[in-house]
Amino acid sequence: MKKTNTAIFSNNIYLLKMVWEITPSRVILSFVNQFLTQAIWAYYSVVFMRFIFGNIDGGASRPFHEVALFLVVSIFAMLFINLFWAWYNNQFIKKNDVILKYALDKKIFDKAASVDISCYENPDYYNQYTKATGELFRRSQSVLNNLTSIVAVLLSLSFVIINILMISKVAAVATLLPIIGSLIFGKYANKLQFELNMKNMTFKRIQDYINRTIYLQQNAKEIRMTNIKGVLRKMYDKSYDGILRNVKKASPTIFLVNTVENIFCFPLVFEGVWLYATYCALVAQTMEIGNFIILASAIVSTTWMIRNFSDNIVSTMDNGNYIENIKAFFKYECKINENQQGKPVEDVISIEFRHVGFRYDGQEKPILEDVNLFFTSGTITALVGANGAGKSTIVKLMMRLYDPTEGVILLNGIDIRQYDLKEYRRKVGVIFQDFKLFSMSIIENILLTDSYTQEEVQDVKSVLADVGLLDYIKQLPDGVNTILTKEFDDDGIVLSDGQCQRIALARAIIRKAPLLFFDEPSSALDPIAEYELFNLIHKICSQKAQKHISVFISHRLSSSAKADQIYMIQNGQVIESGTHSELLSYRGAYFDMYTKQAKSYINF
Repeated sequence: MKKTNTAIFSNNIYLLKMVWEITPSRVILSFVNQFLTQAIWAYYSVVFMRFIFGNIDGGASRPFHEVALFLVVSIFAMLFINLFWAWYNNQFIKKNDVILKYALDKKIFDKAASVDISCYENPDYYNQYTKATGELFRRSQSVLNNLTSIVAVLLSLSFVIINILMISKVAAVATLLPIIGSLIFGKYANKLQFELNMKNMTFKRIQDYINRTIYLQQNAKEIRMTNIKGVLRKMYDKSYDGILRNVKKASPTIFLVNTVENIFCFPLVFEGVWLYATYCALVAQTMEIGNFIILASAIVSTTWMIRNFSDNIVSTMDNGNYIENIKAFFKYECKINENQQGKPVEDVISIEFRHVGFRYDGQEKPILEDVNLFFTSGTITALVGANGAGKSTIVKLMMRLYDPTEGVILLNGIDIRQYDLKEYRRKVGVIFQDFKLFSMSIIENILLTDSYTQEEVQDVKSVLADVGLLDYIKQLPDGVNTILTKEFDDDGIVLSDGQCQRIALARAIIRKAPLLFFDEPSSALDPIAEYELFNLIHKICSQKAQKHISVFISHRLSSSAKADQIYMIQNGQVIESGTHSELLSYRGAYFDMYTKQAKSYINF
């Protein structure tokens, strides 16, 4: 119990510190706002009532000018406070929310961009990521409001209870009972709600996935031409049923706990105090009428302040549970440190795999097993084999998106883990099998940056000429500044698959990197377009062969004929290696696969 309370408190302080680092003025003004809100209750229920009715039993009333002056001061004080509230809620908060959300989102983006790529294959990571992105801004607002409100309520409530204590010790003790009750019942109700939300998390993720799938452009054709909408609807219905089932199961208990708290902790206690005070004033006559009026007013304000305090405590407990997920997300320690420093990368002469093995987290069967490869500068190498053989994993290891679970990868005879990671990756140009073009200009899609020099613009045009797109792009009204896709711009253009592949190729070669990787670059193309693309890639790589290690990945062996060396991958192992003619002469797996693919074209 003690450990849990400590964790809840530390979690809330963790998020409060994050907000303070971004905008300390928000924390300060939030406290001022909460303090003024609570202080008004204390002022009118005790100070105001005591000034007006404090000596009613003595028979002597205050002079009118004193009462009038007191009321005028009170009115001007309230006008000033209301002006502050108007500015705070309508100007400061609206602007500051934008600043705060931007800074928090940026923290999430930066963290998400730095975690290991293996995290995207881990459901636990996705849960933490979705919780962090979905909860961080809202929870930060809630933590800020709750903690500042708790402090403000305690200050004002202490003042009011001290005044109640001066009138009646019994009434003062009774007003503390709702706080204790709220802590007990509120904490239990919060625990039940948190458990319900956790049970529904997977169902909500399914619904979010389906919502994204429905509106994304790349899915539009399949949704309209197939019955996949029915499958998605069925998945959505199952998730809906799961959420509803969990809610029906948990809601009676949550309702009972909240009802007990609301009835026994507030109406009964405070109505009981009023009944006691009435008896003391009217029957036993042990309480003066003036004190009775002050006590009655104080009990009303105490009721609202304790209710506010109780709600904030419960919400703080609730936040503490969710912030645990946010902390876990931000404190995740990467296996591959994106900011890893090390040896500078100079000339790229060779890359060698020595007895490399790799398995994804949670998998028993390795993807790669005892793989030995050697790539030298000035050569074009093809990695061929059936889908799932492990070809793409080899390239991911070469890019250090993963590290081997066994063996070592050497760059110029040195373990690649000893090099500066960012500098090493800058030496890589790559076309991924599932490359993405973004809804931004052509030049931004190629340079992948929002600022560039005139020299870089000329480089882009030169590369577009190399890949055979410059003449087409010159005809566009905005040239290289033309926006791709029409998602945000009606004047944007939609490229063909072949043109998209050429943009991706331009993106890879403009880096002037000594390591070029092409992971199934023609997977979406027809045979003729594929042939043209590979001829283009071979031409570009051959022109600068003395500076490049070029690696092709393909399960279509027609692309491998011009490669300087070929590795045949099967079930995560290298089963054959050599040139195209050498492998055909072996009449092994490569020969068998090549002839079968050739026959399919000839027979057609």
